Parts: sequence; C-alpha cells; structure tokens
Amino acid sequence: MGEMAMEKEEILKGLERYKAMTIEQVIDVILGGEARRGYYLVDRLRKEKMVRVERVPWDAKKKYAVLTRRGAEEVKGRSNIKTHEYYVKREELEEILKANEIFRITKKVGVDEIIGRREALEELKIPANKSSVKWMVDVCGRRYAIYIRDKWGKEMAEKGMLNSMGKDMGHIVVYEKREYYNADRRDWLTNMPAAKLYLVMIEEMGEMLRMLKEQEVVWRENVGKLKVHVGSGELVKLKDAPVRYAWEKNGKRMLLSDVTDGNVHEPAMLMKRTKEELKERWGAEGVVFFVRGVKEARVWGRLLGYKEFHYFLAKDEGDLYRALGGKVVLMRKGGDSDQVVTG
Repeated sequence: MGEMAMEKEEILKGLERYKAMTIEQVIDVILGGEARRGYYLVDRLRKEKMVRVERVPWDAKKKYAVLTRRGAEEVKGRSNIKTHEYYVKREELEEILKANEIFRITKKVGVDEIIGRREALEELKIPANKSSVKWMVDVCGRRYAIYIRDKWGKEMAEKGMLNSMGKDMGHIVVYEKREYYNADRRDWLTNMPAAKLYLVMIEEMGEMLRMLKEQEVVWRENVGKLKVHVGSGELVKLKDAPVRYAWEKNGKRMLLSDVTDGNVHEPAMLMKRTKEELKERWGAEGVVFFVRGVKEARVWGRLLGYKEFHYFLAKDEGDLYRALGGKVVLMRKGGDSDQVVTG
C-alpha cells in the first residue's frame, strides 16, 4: 500500500472514531499538521464519495467532513453497516466538533496523555449520567478533567467535579461564550465545586495548557517582570498555602498568584482573607496577582473586593497596579513601588 493510500485510510478510520471533524482537526489530529496535504487528501476522498464535506453552520469559513455510507463500509469491511455507525445528526454536530476541537488543541500542545470520555469515566469510577467530562489529560504528572460549558453544561460539570472529590486532580472548564465564563467565574469564586479549578475560553486553551506544562518557565518570566518593580528579593516556595510561591525582601513577604492560566481556586481561597490573616497564617503583607493587562487588573480588583493589600502585575504591559479607594490604580515603577501615580 502506498503512502497516500495509507494516509487516506487513516483519515477514514479517524472519521469513523471521531464522527465529524473540521479539516483543521483532520490535519492536526490525524496527519500531524500537514496542512496542504490534508486539504488535498480530504478533497480526493470527497471525489471518491468516501466522505461528505460541508460548511460548519455557525462558521462559514470552516468546513467539516463526515463519512458517507461508502466510506463507512470501506472502514468496517462489510456491506450491512447500520446508519447510526457513520451518520451524524445536525443537532449533535456542534457538540462533536467542540469536543474534537479541544482534542486538537490538546494534542498540538503535546500533553503527556489524552484519555477519551469512556476511559475517563472508568478511571474516575463515575457513571456517565454523573459527569459531563469530555477528555482527561495528564500534564506533568497531574490529571485534569476537561468539560465543555454550553447553555446546559454548568450543572453537569459541577456534578462531575463533586463526584471526583478526594481525587488529586484538576478540572478545566472550556467556554465559547464570554457571558457564561464571566457568570461562572463570579459564582465559583464564592462557591467552589473543586479544589483545583481552571476556566478558559477555547481560543486561549492552548496557551493555558502550555502554562501548566511549563510552569518553571512561566515563573521565571513572572519573576523577571516583578523585579522591575521590587528591585531585589527572592522567590520562596511555600507549603500548606493557597499559592505555590511568595516573594521575600527585607524580611517582608508577598504571596504570588498567576491567574493568567485560568485558575480560580487561588483567588477564591485568598479573597476572603484579611491582611491580618495573611500575616498570621503565611507571614505575608499582601498578594500580587499576575494578570494579562490593565483591563483584567480592573476586573480582578472588582471581583476580589478592592482590598488595598492586593496588587496586580499586568504581564503584557509590565505595569503594576494596586486596589485603592474602590478602584485599581497604577503604581510608580522602581524601588518598592510604594507610590501611586497621580495626575
């Protein structure tokens, strides 16, 4: 069998397994990123009537492929194939393509292991009607269950997290709509359904997984940005604290929390703490939250109640902000950053 024939066979087997895939998903999941060749091979299979190619209903720029009966028979090797073994109902298409898009992103990042829904439920020992987990991944030795949050997805995601209590794992909820993301973040900051919870928009998921995978690199970058403002000091690893790291200088300590990876469990555990409690429990004067930019600094300032011992370092611009007087204000660069920029 020639190379092209083998690749075409792999595409047919992939579509039989994943039901429906966008052309980009076929390219990244099945063909290892060979874009030009992927479009060519799918078009050949279409002309051979092995697959059907149509535009994604909610995104006219994208196309997806599904098996035809002839293509399904080619994979199965029999002529009495049943319709449900290859046919995709239109009302099921969106959920299938979303789940496969998450798989595509996860595979591109190169996580250690990706487990499908059936295997994930078996490993977690949870019935299918008790969790909406779509995938489970292994990143640096930790398991993460992945859920899709759509119009009806919140309750089942919460149920899955609660049924996984006691297991040392994280939970990632993926969003397409910002309104669901914002609403869930507000709710779960005060009503946490899991010990380690991450919320992420689907377009930001690749970067979020990279951060989980390369935490040492991320924190080296964070320290570099922090030193611009504090000048000197050292990074200290913590035990029995809601965050992994603190910054120490001249006998004073600030807790550090990076929320750009989508985690809400760290701010959730810190938001109700007073300055006196931080000092008593962890010897800290306050908290520095790493955020993407000034807009995110203002959002987190409001969500956390504008506490004056909360600081926000915008990683994109490199500026440091502080909650002060019911708003988030810019701090002056250099030294100990104890001065508010005025005027």
